[in-house]
Formats: sequence, C-alpha cells, structure tokens
Amino acid sequence: MVLLAQLIAPEPTPLPRPSAWSWFLFESPVALACAIMATAVVAAWALHRKGHGLIASMVVALGVLIAVAGTVVSLLVETGREQLTRSTRYFVERVAHGDHAAIEGMLTDRASVRVLGARQRVEREQIVPRVKEDMNGRYALRGRRAEVSRVQACIDGLGVGRTQFRLQATHEASGYPVGMWWVVHWRIERDAWRLSGLELVAFDGMSPDADPGF
Repeated sequence: MVLLAQLIAPEPTPLPRPSAWSWFLFESPVALACAIMATAVVAAWALHRKGHGLIASMVVALGVLIAVAGTVVSLLVETGREQLTRSTRYFVERVAHGDHAAIEGMLTDRASVRVLGARQRVEREQIVPRVKEDMNGRYALRGRRAEVSRVQACIDGLGVGRTQFRLQATHEASGYPVGMWWVVHWRIERDAWRLSGLELVAFDGMSPDADPGF
C-alpha cells in the first residue's frame, strides 16, 4: 500500500441531480417560499402603481398563503432522496460504533462490498462479522465518530437508488486521519430501503491500485 498523505482523493463523478421542480417543491422549502413571496411582491408592486391597491394586497396575502402551504407540504413529505440521505448517515454512524446488529438489519439478502474497483467482493455473510470485529478492534475510530459530508442521492428507478458521500474519521490506534469517498447502492426490500452494495471509490493518500485491507 502506497500512502501519500498529502493527497486528497478527488471527488468522483457527481450523481444525477433531481429536477429543479422536485427540488424546489419538496426539498428546499425556504427557497420555494422566498421565490413565491418575491413573485407576489413584484406583482403587487406593479398592481399598486397602476392604482389597484386592493388587488395588490390580495396578491400579497395569496403569496403568503401559498408560501406557507408549500413549506408545510415540503416539511411533511420526505422524498426518496431524503430517505436515502438519512439512511446513509445512520448507516455510517452504526458502522463507526461497530453496531453489527443494526448493520445486519440494513442489508439486503445479497449485499456486498467492493473496494477500489477490485473484482473480488466482500459478501453479506462476511460484512457483519467484519463490522463487529474490525470496527471494535483494529479499525476502531476515535470517539466512534465519522464525519459524513457532501452527500448526494439519486433515484435510479422504482425501488432503486444510490448515495455518494465523503467520509472523514480518525483511526483510534494510530491517530491517523482518513478520508474517502463511498457510493452506496440501495434497494427497497421488505418494505424499506436496504443497502445492496457498498463501493469504496477513492481513498486519500492511496494509489488507485492499492488495497486498504478491507
């Protein structure tokens, strides 16, 4: 394994983004409310200049009503992308704690892990024991914490999705900081999003053909 501590792994190709309409309506209530209110204020200003004060007031009131309704809908509806993002953060948290029981419940029947494009995969029956042994032993993280950032999520089809994120943590035994990029494949199985595949796609300070030993 070649360690190049000064190198930060580049961000992989971004996942597909949702439509602007879907993002505004369901995932960004503040931006949606601001856009609606701005439109209402501009329209009311134009009406007021033409002497339609009453109509202008009604337009502003309608804008407020729509903005509030849109915000409420956005807060009440959790999109598939938001579900995947939440599940990803929870998965990483449980791995960092070495919680093999929780991890077992999140895996599909044919889940696997792939490291840096290697042909060989770690199959489901090996994943849970490795989380139990390694994350409570040689790979234990300082404070049982791992920072997840730059999370992306996409829905690829009916009951199928992916997340991609950067993970940073500190190895307990060595004190060495680690950073990496992961892609998680999700599938709805037994009425819930479950992890069907996990890929380590980039590792800070490591040559592309190296094997971190997972």
